[in-house]
Amino acid sequence: MLETINQDIPLFTENIEQELSKSYHENSQLQSEGNYNKDDKKEGVQKHYHENGQLKGEGNYNKDGKEEGLWKYYHKNGQLEVEKTFKDGKEI
Repeated sequence: MLETINQDIPLFTENIEQELSKSYHENSQLQSEGNYNKDDKKEGVQKHYHENGQLKGEGNYNKDGKEEGLWKYYHKNGQLEVEKTFKDGKEI
């Protein structure tokens, strides 16, 4: 079973509270990092990592917590696997 350790750090941007959240793989490598808005929804850039520390995926969430814009996904060796574009949480 994969256990994660979470670390939440409050941030304040233009009087809008956001919280930076980080989680870690069992081997202490960073698993994911990204911001949550005051409504506890993902917002802004989110990054996910493989257990070896290589970037697994990255993209942006809109204020409603839905995928927005270009998302990139990577193989464990760091090579780009695929790019996808989203609008309001739906792939286009």
